[in-house]
Amino acid sequence: MRSQARGKCRGFTLVELLVVIGIIALLISILLPSLASARRAANTVKCAANLRSIMQAQQIYAAQNRGFMAGSANTSGLHFMTEGSFAISPPANAFSDTNAPAITTMNDWQAPLAHIMGSKFEEGGTVAERGKRVLQLLQYPTFVCPDTGDILMTRFSGSDFGALPFQSYNMAFVFTLIANSTPPPNVSLGSHSNRTGGNVPASGVAYDPPLGYSPRISKIRNSSRKIAFADGTRSTRGEPPTYDSSISGGGGNMYADQGSWSLATRAWFRGQVPGNGSTGVDGRIFAYRHGKRNQGGVADSFRMNCAFWDGHVESLGDLESSNPMMWMPVGTRYTATRGGPNNIPPDTYDKFVAPQTGVVTMQQ
Repeated sequence: MRSQARGKCRGFTLVELLVVIGIIALLISILLPSLASARRAANTVKCAANLRSIMQAQQIYAAQNRGFMAGSANTSGLHFMTEGSFAISPPANAFSDTNAPAITTMNDWQAPLAHIMGSKFEEGGTVAERGKRVLQLLQYPTFVCPDTGDILMTRFSGSDFGALPFQSYNMAFVFTLIANSTPPPNVSLGSHSNRTGGNVPASGVAYDPPLGYSPRISKIRNSSRKIAFADGTRSTRGEPPTYDSSISGGGGNMYADQGSWSLATRAWFRGQVPGNGSTGVDGRIFAYRHGKRNQGGVADSFRMNCAFWDGHVESLGDLESSNPMMWMPVGTRYTATRGGPNNIPPDTYDKFVAPQTGVVTMQQ
């Protein structure tokens, strides 16, 4: 009887335990990649939903402001141009880095769109208040891509707000401009923040919207193929992300950029793609967050979400998204030069631009 009782309480042998542990480990090794893939897919969907919400807020803003978009030095940031550091005769209390209420820079689209979304945030104009506002908006859930991780940004120029969370999204800068022939009243002629040089060959400006264009959504032809916002953060061509908080910083500050069609871009740099001529850390990791993300990977192995001006969102490969047509209004003149530090990536030029060279007019 004792022998039978002891038999009923018999535990696992060491060999049996090792077999069970081995089976569990094997199942985990099989399931983990699938779980990681599922998590990345879910993050991509969440990111796309964020961009869709941002674009919906932009459309509401335009409906409330005679069709003008937020995030332009000709619209929501115009008061910084006419009564700030770019004014011909700025008033005594001119807007500056130490006096910038409501929005943080000329191209700040986050603050005006956060208002549309019903968000409450710091609106004061001192350096401390601006820093608090930037932090609040960078952490606003709709402005955060779930695949950004814990990367931080440090100051490049402007007021120092300390280390800040990674900025998830950037706006297509060229759509915010006007031609140089019609500058706003009382604004000096040297600004690159609200318009371009007028004469592309003489000025060296790489893009110039057509006469008559203004940053109104209704002015954007072929809007279903024109990018408004996309995954992207300010970086210096593969170096860790930085922010430019100066109210009048050229080229879009920390909020906008000309696009991945240019090697001068900071938000969507593709120079480390094999054959494009750059070395070092592959800058695509900061913008193209939803693909395989292997350093030095072939073109289109990295992917990003893009919101278009008609409101829809797509996931595009890095080469696919570098088509200049997607980043500029129809009729824009731009400089088409293959390679070089401020020109077009070779693979982009070969696929979308060749055999055109010199000053080219965007036809679609």
